[in-house]
Amino acid sequence: MNENTVKELREQVKIKLIIMSISLIVPISVLVVLYVLNNTILQGSVFVEKSMFGSMPWVPGVVGALFIIYLLTKIFTYIRILKDDEYASTIAIVKNDERNRFISATANNMASKIFIYVMAVITLVTAFFYTELFLGSLITLVLFIIIKIFVWIVYINKY
Repeated sequence: MNENTVKELREQVKIKLIIMSISLIVPISVLVVLYVLNNTILQGSVFVEKSMFGSMPWVPGVVGALFIIYLLTKIFTYIRILKDDEYASTIAIVKNDERNRFISATANNMASKIFIYVMAVITLVTAFFYTELFLGSLITLVLFIIIKIFVWIVYINKY
């Protein structure tokens, strides 16, 4: 394995480690602020009663905890890459393997196509039942398609 490849990987990992560490602050602070607001100012208000999670107040906490666990897992992986030479070499080989890159690109492309089709079906179904869900799914679908087109244009011009 080329030593420069491992060195480049570690440089990228240092930047990712900083970004992940800073981004860990966001879900923690959001959960704390929402918990404090929910138990003080908003307690018994219309916002809490009409909330989608009114009967299941634990859902935002579980989602936030899962996101925090994901971020911590990434942080520990990055720390391991920085500390363990053998692990860093293995990760560098896996990341630079052409076959793995092709499989990843193909899987991401297929996943995005499936996502568009599923969101289109969800948007059609919710159009008959829930206006708010319809608008939310429609906005998500349109934004995803716009992002996909934008990325496609960037890559067409790049390659």
